[in-house]
Amino acid sequence: NRMLFLQIESDEGIEALEEILTRFAPTLAGILVGPYDLSIMSGVPMEMRHPQLLARIRHIFEVCAQHRMSCGIFVDRAEDLALWRDLGANVFWTGTELSLYLESVTRLCEQFAVLGKGE
Repeated sequence: NRMLFLQIESDEGIEALEEILTRFAPTLAGILVGPYDLSIMSGVPMEMRHPQLLARIRHIFEVCAQHRMSCGIFVDRAEDLALWRDLGANVFWTGTELSLYLESVTRLCEQFAVLGKGE
């Protein structure tokens, strides 16, 4: 089986979203947001919590909710899951197993550093 998701990464994509969902919703499994590319296209590169970016992402999720369409976002940090879920995402994906591994190693090293300061 195959599932078709469209990824939104620009203002042009946001502007076309309503029409896309109106015309093609039956063939789509959902809409995905590429937050890093969208941040660049929004003029706030890599600022994942910038109000301007969050407003765009919230709008995408709201339009999807109005059309009863699943929507999701790329997640590379576990602490961002709650933010995206609270904004309306119900689909999450990450790049690779390597990014998950690196996140775990980074957290482990941070804990070692905290313990080292206490001695």
